[in-house]
Amino acid sequence: MLILLTELCVRVRAQDKEELATLLPVINKRITKAARASTDCIRVKDCVNSWWEQPAQFTTPWVKVENMTFQQWYSQWRIIATKIRQLIDVQT
Repeated sequence: MLILLTELCVRVRAQDKEELATLLPVINKRITKAARASTDCIRVKDCVNSWWEQPAQFTTPWVKVENMTFQQWYSQWRIIATKIRQLIDVQT
């Protein structure tokens, strides 16, 4: 019985090590992607808020911030927000 228990412990350790080696890089990669997406979302949100506070936001399409118009910033923000929602839905 003791031999079987020892063998089981060895097999569990080996399986745990294998799972850790497989899953840890995937988890780290996803955490990095999520952090990058969050940073991008905050930056875009700040730019959209800056534009939103300006009364001529729709009547001055030639005015650009960081080489993008309000409509382009707004579209980028919607795309990023949708991707984040999709990531959250996939994980739940």
